[in-house]
Amino acid sequence: MRTGVENEVEDEGGGWLWKLKIGGTSMKRMDGGTKLIISQEKKTLKPKVRFSHHCSLISHSVISHPNHLALLRSRQPAPLVYHPSRFPPRRLLFHLLHVAAREEAKVTQLSTLATMKVFEISNETTLSLALFTDVTNSKELLELMQAGTLEPEVAFLNASLIPDVFPLLAAAHKTLVSKLRESLTTRTLHSELVYNYSGSKHITESLKRCGISDSLTYVLAARFNASPDEMKAVEKLINGKEIDLEELEGRADKAHIHKHYKITAVELGISSLADAITCRIAARDAL
Repeated sequence: MRTGVENEVEDEGGGWLWKLKIGGTSMKRMDGGTKLIISQEKKTLKPKVRFSHHCSLISHSVISHPNHLALLRSRQPAPLVYHPSRFPPRRLLFHLLHVAAREEAKVTQLSTLATMKVFEISNETTLSLALFTDVTNSKELLELMQAGTLEPEVAFLNASLIPDVFPLLAAAHKTLVSKLRESLTTRTLHSELVYNYSGSKHITESLKRCGISDSLTYVLAARFNASPDEMKAVEKLINGKEIDLEELEGRADKAHIHKHYKITAVELGISSLADAITCRIAARDAL
């Protein structure tokens, strides 16, 4: 392959375009996305990435047959910080795509009600979040959810497994994609959010571990397209103290997170905890 010559392989399944090129290293913007370049021995791997496509297409594109063969034929090396025996190409690509997507993600905080925050997931959909500690009525809330009488409908998550808002927003995006395709795995949109955040394919176990339980005292409430009145109603449902979302990282049960998501110390040496969780959320259906 000569300097400056590019080989392009289009993935028919997801529409991702990989460019394998010999040349220098730079960071450029293209068509509203980010072209991320990882360099070693003057070889570069440049995925075109858009956040809006990240969660929905990653499982169809990153490990698709055309891309896999193209990478094998090009003998594309991984950066020195990745050990091939510990980080196979598929996991490497998940990580690199997430890094690029996070750079491009423009999550807009729209308004604040007390310490509740609203995030824009797409042009027409928002996700409202409120964090509570010292909750005393988790059993009652769980019973209402199981009976289908919770009003308004809301997702209650085990906040100790959430070190950052970003993985939850990725799970929310994946939930909206499933709704658009009429392929929800669970009964409701909000239970689907809890299921997607788990990164697991086991529905019952996912809802049990990442959702609310009888004795849970630390709860994150989430609702799609919530009005201010609906979020006030959610706050009244929960008997606890509302705190700021910035406390998520400090209160996270990191040991529990490492065990649940099977995150190793080696991986955390090159990635953040939130990034590691997001990769598992995005890649679940491809594994």
